[in-house]
Amino acid sequence: MPRPDVSEERTQQILAAAVNAFVQLGMANTRMDDIAREAGLSKGTIYLYFKSKEELIFAILDAFLSRELAYANELLAVDLPITEKINKLADLIVADMAEIKPMTPLYMEFIAQAARDESVREILQKPFREFLDVFSALVEQGIATGELKPLNVKEVALTMATLLDGAIFLWVYDPEFVDLEQQMKASLQLLLGGLTAGGE
Repeated sequence: MPRPDVSEERTQQILAAAVNAFVQLGMANTRMDDIAREAGLSKGTIYLYFKSKEELIFAILDAFLSRELAYANELLAVDLPITEKINKLADLIVADMAEIKPMTPLYMEFIAQAARDESVREILQKPFREFLDVFSALVEQGIATGELKPLNVKEVALTMATLLDGAIFLWVYDPEFVDLEQQMKASLQLLLGGLTAGGE
């Protein structure tokens, strides 16, 4: 009888262990030995699935962002007003951030590491630009339907990303003072008020 394929289960086990190790020790200080110990596996087994710590970092980021990207792309095909699409995307981001709140120190560690390490910066740039492409497509849809003013698409998409990321950063700094959902919605309402075709 062939052995059952446990590769996906093992991959998730290693990723969960890596997240725990990164949160506890910091990304720069974590070694593959630490991840192996956290996972209860040999270092050799870890290397069968991930050739380096950088590969693990990329896999964690990919898992973290893939749901939002998939949902955002689905929204592009849905027949809804553009403002409702944007607000639905913000709602999902808020829900996911609340769910993964224990991982926020790791998120900040990624950002700090990106300032010092070009390889980490390149890893972060890919999902950032993918999100920017989705935001741009949403803006283009809104302009095409006449719901949004014909403004510079890239500038509007960057402004949207800045508002959402800025709200997340403030929430990480002071979660008791900053209500993430309220701040995201307020920021988007202000932005959309200036973007909608009927706005000033």
